[in-house]
This record gives sequence, structure tokens and C-alpha cells, in this order.
Amino acid sequence: MGGRGIGNMIEDKYINELSDYIFNSRNENGNIIAYIENEKNKFLKRGVKFMFKYCSINDIGVSYKVNDDKIMINDVIIEEGTYRGETKDYISAILCDGVSGEFEGNRAALETLQKFKKYCKREFNKKKKL
Repeated sequence: MGGRGIGNMIEDKYINELSDYIFNSRNENGNIIAYIENEKNKFLKRGVKFMFKYCSINDIGVSYKVNDDKIMINDVIIEEGTYRGETKDYISAILCDGVSGEFEGNRAALETLQKFKKYCKREFNKKKKL
């Protein structure tokens, strides 16, 4: 049995609200600056170019011998460590949150991302041919 990890807490407190802001404000042009003021999330839109900057940290922590968590940003699968970059076109991020050290949880997370990546590539190529 696992508890709520730091990834879940960050998602609840920050990432969901930022995602809502991006999509609900139809923010086609401009950079989004996210910051915290008086323990509340704040967002500003500046500039004329829209650029996604991203980073991830995937750390095993102190409780487990194997890291079950896997992340995919655009088409790069991150199994551990830090990863960062930027893109003008789009950003797609998927987190396969582990199963708290259960048998083969790391394999399940990795295979899920690999299959999803393969599926997306196949579907994208189909649409490209149309």
C-alpha cells in the first residue's frame, strides 16, 4: 500500500491549475509566467511568442529499491534523473505513477509509455497520409 506521493501533491496544487489556465484562457500568443504569491498560484501572459518550457525530476526516493515512476514528455521516456527542454509547437506529458514497489510495477509503467508512444506515432502517420 502506498500513500500519496510528492508527484500527486504537486499535480493537485500546481499543475492542474496551470493546465486549466492554459486551456481555458485560449492563450495562443504569449509566454505564461507562473508564480506563487501569498500561497496562491498566479499566472501572467507576456510577449508575443508562445514557448513551452518543461523539466522533470524522476527520483526513486528513500523507501524503495526500484523506481516504478516513469515520465514521457513529447516522445522522450524518462526513467530516472532530470530532463528539460522547450518547444514551440506543443507539449505532451504523461506520468505513469508507480504502484509503490509492487511486483513488476516499473515494467508496467515503462511498457505502458512505450505502447502509448508507438500508438501515437502510428496514428500521427495515418493522419499525415490523409
